[in-house]
Amino acid sequence: MTMLQSAVVVRLLSDKGPECIVPDACMTDVCDDLGIRVTRADDHSGSTPETDGRWVGSLRRIVAAKLTTWGMSGEPVQDAQLIVSELVTNALRYGEAAEIAFRLILTTKTITLAVNGGTSYRPRAVESDTDSENGRGLFIVAALASSWGIGDDGTTTWCTLRRPGTEVAR
Repeated sequence: MTMLQSAVVVRLLSDKGPECIVPDACMTDVCDDLGIRVTRADDHSGSTPETDGRWVGSLRRIVAAKLTTWGMSGEPVQDAQLIVSELVTNALRYGEAAEIAFRLILTTKTITLAVNGGTSYRPRAVESDTDSENGRGLFIVAALASSWGIGDDGTTTWCTLRRPGTEVAR
């Protein structure tokens, strides 16, 4: 499947399917709210197929374009892109649903990123061996984000970043 062919499966979150539920605090003074649902090509082998992996880059570019449109650049955009990589890769690798849901919410003070991979268990940060190539994603998210957590649904991982020029309590 080419990228062009797989792009057909992107749907807005207003369609039926998994949702990204975030805390109410993330929805105060919303300026923009973008939701995308991606159909997985996963073969459930424990690895991320190339067609699924391409979505990580696509969603990173979408986030960068959206934040740039809102006048942001530099570190906030780069941090958001890194977090997108971690959360979306985790959802594609460990999610069990046929689709993953991605959401970007911009408020006057924060950038919220949320991903629902349809896991049957609550994602958690686990300590990895120093030689391990995996297992650091949620630690990276926690280090970069102002706040992060798992939604009440147990399947959505979300985080907030401070918008440039604003102060948000950690």
